[in-house]
Amino acid sequence: ERHPGLRRHRLQRVRGHVLHARRQHPTTGSTRYTSAIALSADTTLKFFSVDKAGNEEMARTETYVIDLDTTAPTTTATPVGSIYFTAEETISLSCTDGSGIGCEYTYYTLDGSTPTRSSTHYTGPFTLSGYVVLKFFSVDKADNAEAPNTEVYTISTPANTSAQIATVRARGNGTLNDPIDGALVTYTKPVTGSTSSDPAGFFLQSEKNGPAIFVAVDPTTVGSGLTVGDRLRLRATETKTLSSGVSYISKFGSWIIYRTRESVEPLVNEVSNVDLVTNLDDYESELISVTGTVAGPFGSAGSGNVSANFVTLGNPANDGNLKLRLTTAVADAYELTPDCVVTTQAPLWRFSDQAQPSAWATSDLTVLSCPGPRVTSATATSPTSVTVNFDRTLDPASVLANGSQFTFDNGLVASAATVSDRQVQLTTGTQVPGSTYTVTVASSVKDTRDSGVEPTGNSTTFNGFITPAELMLTEVAPGINGGKDLVELLVVKGGSVDKFTLTQGASLVLASFPNILVTTGDVIVVHLRPTTAPADAPASETTSKSEFPASSYGANYDNAWDFIGNGNEIGYSRRVLRVRDATGATQDGASFYRGGGTPPADFLDQLQALQGEGQWLPNTCGPPCDDTAAKAVSVDWTGASTDRTTTVRRVSGTDNNLASDWAVGASSFGSHTP
Repeated sequence: ERHPGLRRHRLQRVRGHVLHARRQHPTTGSTRYTSAIALSADTTLKFFSVDKAGNEEMARTETYVIDLDTTAPTTTATPVGSIYFTAEETISLSCTDGSGIGCEYTYYTLDGSTPTRSSTHYTGPFTLSGYVVLKFFSVDKADNAEAPNTEVYTISTPANTSAQIATVRARGNGTLNDPIDGALVTYTKPVTGSTSSDPAGFFLQSEKNGPAIFVAVDPTTVGSGLTVGDRLRLRATETKTLSSGVSYISKFGSWIIYRTRESVEPLVNEVSNVDLVTNLDDYESELISVTGTVAGPFGSAGSGNVSANFVTLGNPANDGNLKLRLTTAVADAYELTPDCVVTTQAPLWRFSDQAQPSAWATSDLTVLSCPGPRVTSATATSPTSVTVNFDRTLDPASVLANGSQFTFDNGLVASAATVSDRQVQLTTGTQVPGSTYTVTVASSVKDTRDSGVEPTGNSTTFNGFITPAELMLTEVAPGINGGKDLVELLVVKGGSVDKFTLTQGASLVLASFPNILVTTGDVIVVHLRPTTAPADAPASETTSKSEFPASSYGANYDNAWDFIGNGNEIGYSRRVLRVRDATGATQDGASFYRGGGTPPADFLDQLQALQGEGQWLPNTCGPPCDDTAAKAVSVDWTGASTDRTTTVRRVSGTDNNLASDWAVGASSFGSHTP
């Protein structure tokens, strides 16, 4: 008999003969039966009974084959865990036992706790709503229990998800613990320049009309990496506002990716007819498509980015409140100029009250049309050569080798031409030093789009070659209140400073110098982000060092040429400064370091570039060229004050291109004395 305390077994009962002759029949001396016999292996059982009168029956034989069921059952949930945009979802649990003797019970929990045999017994389909972590397992009739299974469900309408995003956005800066259930990743953004204003992150949105929110967490660090089209749930735990005014999630937890590779096209909102400036708060971070016209030149829009005025049907006024913002990589790839018509599809960015349709990747932008190339400047680089610059890369095949497509006034003639990207180098007759010439370019000169030079931009003026000055950086006051930073330069060799520039990093122009002659030993002070008089002069000095005297303009220095910079400041962390001549060549440069603040993304690259140009020693950074190595070779300008009384100054009379040439000390602007 089967012992009642044993597991249930599937038994096959066979009557037959004794299988082996050696097996003995039981006798009255054999084991006496007193209770049920437990069998755990294949067994041949022989038995007989004796009555009270001593009568013995003939021995009987039973053969038992024990087939143990030791495999746990398998339970599945239908539908599987995911995001479902319904009011509620009906869930069924189904148990199978394979070749076993069958399922008996299924247990489950809905709060994420591990189920036991004391948990809810599944009797039929049930409905779920909201966010639910379902855990379940089954037991078969042989008492085998499977390990608990987990399915995670988010049952929420798109409108509910949008409401959650709106709630998080309305929290302001601080900690929170708010869910966003089932939002779609519409865009993944790389870091572009400053991590404080342009960090890496991703955008979440649920409905075409928003709202949306930016999550300032590098998408490559979330699990195996987030991509566009991922449908996920997260719990926002901290929100902040970028310096640009963009509201964002800075920290989150409890994230789950439900689905991948969903199309984001249904969320793209075509807003060419929308006033994005007035409605900026409503469209911030939403995935938009907008077509418009570039309405001005591109200028710096934060490290690694440029922007230009943009006009659309919804914002026809060219007032600077709507900007097309591109990474420098995108700008370089498309070489956009004023009057180009483009479509960009990406989340809407902002800078304060300025709406900024953006393109962080070349795939975000489509160029519909552009005018032909225009001449931007011309510079005499020797008594018999002139460099003509264009706003777009030229097709070399369109430029004749004899330079006849370039004509001059005042009797100057070109005899040869070579092309390099956006420049044409011309060989000319001998120029009269300082004389003004006009160069005109024929429309047969074309860009790589096969567009000829525009008639409205086919000429420019330049001065006959004068030996350029040689300048050296001598003093810097970074981090001045209001961004009114100062840079001093010493004239090592007299000459022209026409088209010289002071730059930070690869391309951020801090100041463009006027067309004047300076003398060896002169001092130049560049004033960045000047305000109105009387503190700052209205323009750069061009006639004398006291053209705008300190008695009337307190920021000026009467013993120095005071030049006015543009609206950019240096920044007070890690920076590379250069002074470039009219050809763009670096005349002098220096690398500065401070542990605080936010360095531009290209700081290490620019340090190595300056070393590669032979303008900074040692000539290598690293390897590896990391922050520690950069600090070791850079000027430590920590301690420079915010009121320009303490600055970082050149203390060596010789330019050794070393950090040891510099030190922090009392300001001496306007009268360089190393």
